Amino acid sequence: MLQAINTPKTSAGRFSASWRAIKSSPVRSTSQIILQSTKISTENAKACYQSYREKRKYFITDAYTKALLQLTSPSSREEISENYRLENASNTAGLYAWFADSVAAEDLSIALNLRVPPGLVYAGQAGATRWPSGKIVTQTLKGRVEGNHIRGVRRSSTFRRTLDAIIAFESERHLTQWMQKHLSVAMFSHDDRSSLMSLEESVLAKLDPPFNLKGVPSTPIRTELALRRKLARTKWPGNPPVFNGVPP
Repeated sequence: MLQAINTPKTSAGRFSASWRAIKSSPVRSTSQIILQSTKISTENAKACYQSYREKRKYFITDAYTKALLQLTSPSSREEISENYRLENASNTAGLYAWFADSVAAEDLSIALNLRVPPGLVYAGQAGATRWPSGKIVTQTLKGRVEGNHIRGVRRSSTFRRTLDAIIAFESERHLTQWMQKHLSVAMFSHDDRSSLMSLEESVLAKLDPPFNLKGVPSTPIRTELALRRKLARTKWPGNPPVFNGVPP
């Protein structure tokens, strides 16, 4: 375990001591180091993370290239099985990307009254450390994609709420069955949770999934989708209801 740090009073001194601890610690995760050290303040944690990002530029660049190749390769896409499972979903942190076939694209286009081309529609991450707090998140790709998106309910999945805001499915079951027939997903495992958020930002900026709304430029699809999501929240205060049960 990381030993307590005798932190100097100056900001520069606090940062230097903290960064020396990070470099010398056998623990690779920055977030674990920050949480184990009771002497590092929140402000100091922010400074540590900024320096950490600089130190890991090469690593992020390498992971960025691999992530793009994995998420955009048609051979990496996995269809949902008949029992609503993913054979290759891993118990690790990482990125995922959802793809719509031609039938799904047509359904979404008609419902939105805007053209949605077949292909990538939504992407995200599972298990990234929350910065600047340094809070460790234990979620995995299997838990997020299979547990929340496929076998979950709208209250537990932004992606399910997004699809339902567009098409207005009759029930959770109908939504899951439509996903099983027409969607596929690609996943990229990334063990370093502390750098996953930065990796996600870089990858999403390149892929630009049309149904992602946070931190992306406005488009006609996003404008319409944001309005529909808002109307859905007005119609269903709090969490959206479960109509006819949950997926099997």
